[in-house]
Amino acid sequence: MMKWASIFRYSSRVILLLLGILVFLFGLFLGADETEGLFNGLINNSPNALPGLGLLLVAAIAWKYELVGGILTTAFGLFLLYFFNSNGNHFYPTTLTLTILITVVGLFFIASWFIRKKLN
Repeated sequence: MMKWASIFRYSSRVILLLLGILVFLFGLFLGADETEGLFNGLINNSPNALPGLGLLLVAAIAWKYELVGGILTTAFGLFLLYFFNSNGNHFYPTTLTLTILITVVGLFFIASWFIRKKLN
């Protein structure tokens, strides 16, 4: 049973960290060079990187406090699922997949915490 807790813990940590970095860099650099230079483009594009920064913050909390981080990750994933996929006429399967993946990673953190608590 402890093996499953470790698998849930470490896979969710790695996936969440990679997703956070990917979303942060994607939001920061996408379209940044189309304005008055790269530096000004990064400054103008910085609000687009806030979801990635939020995901990295949640990953840092989940790294230290597994249950709280799992609840926050699941809530953040459900919020992103609603926010990015319920706005009407623009639906993207990639966004749906990523937001569901964030929610599942949060559930992995919670499952790992429950397994470890049950064994101790």
